[in-house]
Amino acid sequence: MAEYIEREALIKAIASKKMVSVVPNCYEPKIKKAVCNLGQAIKAIIKNHPTADVVEVRHGKWVKVIGFDVDKRVWFMCSKCGRSVFVYPNDLDKIDVIFPYCHCGAKMDGKDGAECDRLMQMR
Repeated sequence: MAEYIEREALIKAIASKKMVSVVPNCYEPKIKKAVCNLGQAIKAIIKNHPTADVVEVRHGKWVKVIGFDVDKRVWFMCSKCGRSVFVYPNDLDKIDVIFPYCHCGAKMDGKDGAECDRLMQMR
């Protein structure tokens, strides 16, 4: 799986390192200049490298809020936004398949805990 970085944070991290201290004889003017040029080259490569368009994934889960209603539906609430959805009793074990994402964008993979508890206490 690909990993993504923040470009400016990486450039700052590189700039904060004392690169000359890594190279033996670094106080010799020619070597010090070469090391500085290397640092500038690394920064240029990072700045010019294409970036990916990524979005942070919000995780949530469907929380059962009502048992059976008059139409024999079971209601669930999104742990992130509180949106309600329903399924029929024979689909209870398929709620994550039927609704893998909430309309708020949360991926309903059950990795949310504290936020879910907070929402349930508010109701």
